[in-house]
Amino acid sequence: MTSHVTRATAMLVAAASLSAGLSAPAMADETGAPTTPDNGTTQPAPSKPRETLQKAVEQAGKVDRTRNWKDQDALTTFASALTTAQAKLADQTTADADLTVAETALTAAQERLVKAGTVEQDARAQKLPELEAYTGDNAKYYPHAIGELNKSITNLKDATDDKTGDQTIESEIGKLDDLIASLKKDNTAFNRLTAAKKAADKELGRNLSYKDFDVKQTLQKAVNDVDATLLNDADQTLATNQKRDSTAETIERALGNMKDKGDETVAYRNALKAAQDKQKIQQKDGKAYTSESYKPLDDLLKADFNADDADRDALSERTEKLNQTVEGLTVASWSIDGKTLTRNDAGALSATLDRKTAALEHPTLTGSDGSTIGLTDTAEPFTQDDGQLGVGHVTHTLAGTTADGAKAAVNVTYDVTSGTETTVTLDDGSKTGAAGKFTRNEDGSWTANLTGMLGKDLDATAATSTTFKLSDGTTLDGTLGETVTTTPNGTTLLTRTLTADGKDSHGTPVKAVATLSYTYDPRISLTLTHKSGTAENGQTVTVDGLTADMDVNALGSVYSAGVQERGLTGDQWELNVKHGANVSNPTIAVTTSGEGSRILVATIRYQRLDADGHTLVNDSKIVRVNVPFAAAPKVIGNDKAALAGIKVNGQDIPGFSADKVDYTITAGKDERVKVSPVARDGQTVVAGDSRQTAFTTVQTWTVSKDGESRTYTVTLVRDHTEKTADEKFTPVEPAGQVSKAENPSDDNTALESVGYMLDGAYHKSDSDEFTIPEGGILSWSSYAGQVVQPTVERDHGMTFRYELGVLSKDGTKYATRVLTVTYLTADTHRAELTGIKVDGRDVAGFDPKTMEYDVRVDNPERYVVTPSFDKMTGMSLTVHKTASQAVIKVTSADGLTQTTYTLNISKATLADTGTGVGLGSLIFLLAAGAVGSLLSRRRGTAEM
Repeated sequence: MTSHVTRATAMLVAAASLSAGLSAPAMADETGAPTTPDNGTTQPAPSKPRETLQKAVEQAGKVDRTRNWKDQDALTTFASALTTAQAKLADQTTADADLTVAETALTAAQERLVKAGTVEQDARAQKLPELEAYTGDNAKYYPHAIGELNKSITNLKDATDDKTGDQTIESEIGKLDDLIASLKKDNTAFNRLTAAKKAADKELGRNLSYKDFDVKQTLQKAVNDVDATLLNDADQTLATNQKRDSTAETIERALGNMKDKGDETVAYRNALKAAQDKQKIQQKDGKAYTSESYKPLDDLLKADFNADDADRDALSERTEKLNQTVEGLTVASWSIDGKTLTRNDAGALSATLDRKTAALEHPTLTGSDGSTIGLTDTAEPFTQDDGQLGVGHVTHTLAGTTADGAKAAVNVTYDVTSGTETTVTLDDGSKTGAAGKFTRNEDGSWTANLTGMLGKDLDATAATSTTFKLSDGTTLDGTLGETVTTTPNGTTLLTRTLTADGKDSHGTPVKAVATLSYTYDPRISLTLTHKSGTAENGQTVTVDGLTADMDVNALGSVYSAGVQERGLTGDQWELNVKHGANVSNPTIAVTTSGEGSRILVATIRYQRLDADGHTLVNDSKIVRVNVPFAAAPKVIGNDKAALAGIKVNGQDIPGFSADKVDYTITAGKDERVKVSPVARDGQTVVAGDSRQTAFTTVQTWTVSKDGESRTYTVTLVRDHTEKTADEKFTPVEPAGQVSKAENPSDDNTALESVGYMLDGAYHKSDSDEFTIPEGGILSWSSYAGQVVQPTVERDHGMTFRYELGVLSKDGTKYATRVLTVTYLTADTHRAELTGIKVDGRDVAGFDPKTMEYDVRVDNPERYVVTPSFDKMTGMSLTVHKTASQAVIKVTSADGLTQTTYTLNISKATLADTGTGVGLGSLIFLLAAGAVGSLLSRRRGTAEM
């Protein structure tokens, strides 16, 4: 009984809930497992149709019948179907078929109602397409209101499908009229078109004239072609807005082509700019123009005038007034070259400028307003000054008229320094002496003293020229005086005076005096020297019969030095020559004979002075100097270390003996020479130190067996005529100059200074021993009237000894001054290698400026060092090796530079050497600029 009452009560509650539009809550016995009745019987489960209807009722209960549904008939039908369904559910006896009919009717009624929707939803569906027409590509025309429109569209689309959503839709639609009005007002295409047409109508109405009449016609046509519908804001479609935009662009383009191009506008703008420019100038300091002339312009510019709206007549009138006020301005002051002109009572302007070094290239008068006026320049004739001959001044007069309202006459004068110093030389086409400088005499004339040379066509007293040439182009014919002969220090000095009077190119009186001289100097000194690879300077060897400053005419044909020590065979032997002006630099060839003896052959060409005392005769002779060497000594003892032989290019070395350990061999300049010691059984042959000059190579080997050892030396001497850089260097003939300083006395033999010329500049030396940079020439500064005759001999390497013989002005005294000069050149001052190989492989990272390297070799007791160097520079080198270090010393040809390269030797691992092996017994001593040596295994083969 209790369960039936409970179920009936639940049905009533469900019916009431559905009638109110709410979903009926499920009963516990309907949603869970069936409960057991009080009488102990089992309640049956609900049927499938009942469950389906129950769910349909629940869904229908969610429909809010209070909304403003568009189809009211559908709403009535829906309510009736819901009531019927609820009643069927309440009746537990309703058949399943009836339940199904009720469910079908309810579902159909609900679908009809929902499909029709609410009045608000229908309004939204009608309005959204209209609103969305403003969006997309059309949105760009509504930059300010489009945001609010997009927000409203979003709110409409996002409105929920319930009564609250209907209220949102109703609210948003209520705002749309104002929003659409705002969109139309915000339409940039419409606004652009109306503004463009308004501006075009205004511009056409000004009635301006144009040089290019087509621009005005183009604008008129663009305005006439505007479609009236485009000016009505009712149409807001994308196509219409695009047409408005393109039409506006056409008008704007035509207006732009025409704007500010009217003839009256252009004339006005130009006149206004000119007036404003003048105003800006005056406003800087108020001093550009006179106040009386500036006030009309200032008043006109302050007056209001709208040029953009003015028509043709107004612009023309304004332009004329601007031009008149500008033309009436008077410049307050004028200046030129930093000097302000003075205005006299008549208004004329004048000034005198400071003296200048050059005429004004474009003489220009500058006003206080920055305006400029070109002046004409008239120059007067040259006037000589007192300082230097050829240097004076020219007076210039500048004239013109100012271009302002005053139209003042201008007169400016100034002096310009004119000309360069005039000097004088002998017009003989050669460098016969320094240019003579003129000095002014009290009477206004000018005198120059210079020196020159005698000697022409083998006549020692003939002048190469008797004409003086002034640097201004003037020439003076001179007169030669008598010859004066003196014999200082084994030479014959011939002197004559050349004198000329005349005028320079400006008409100034001048006098030139040249002391011409010729020194016949047949002296020659032949000095024998030798130098090892480590010596800085050569050592001099006495040669019987050869003395200093011998007369070449008395020189014999054969001379011999004493027997030299055996150890000097590997040195570089040279025959140094000092000679006078009448002896040419000899050509010297070096050959060898047995035991390395040298034969130095000098071919000498010279001139002898004939019996008449002034005629020169060309002659020549050949002089040979023999240099013998002591025979190699015999070795006694240590017989187990005696070699079986020495091979040279596969042949026995000449004169081999088991007890002779010192050998000298000779070869041609480029001949390939291979030297191979021949060891006996059990002997170890190890190559020792080596040294090399351009044409000599010295290599030693140490032979050992059973505790006994011997050292063998082979010296290779190559025949040669080619000279190294130091050997073939010949200084340029020295050239002196005459000092402007006054000669202390007529018998003075002291020079004013000594030094050298480089790049046209004289560099004075404070010492008689000095160096001269590359390109420099020995020079001196003598006093007027002195005669200086230089002689030179090579002292050693790149060092030369000069004797300057100085004859006093009056010819009564003669003295010599000795100078020791070392010439610096890039080649002869260089001491560096170009590469190093160890066991035939380049030293990694070699750089001539890097002095130390770490090198790994297969066997530190036996390795090859092969330095490369430029032998023709005259540099030399030595190589000293131990098991831990190899030291290479390189010495420059001038002996002033020495460079030491150090190789730190260590044993290589398998990773260092790979599968390669060392060079074995090879030794490379190459005359072409490389020297190599090694510690060999059993034999050492040297390529020399």
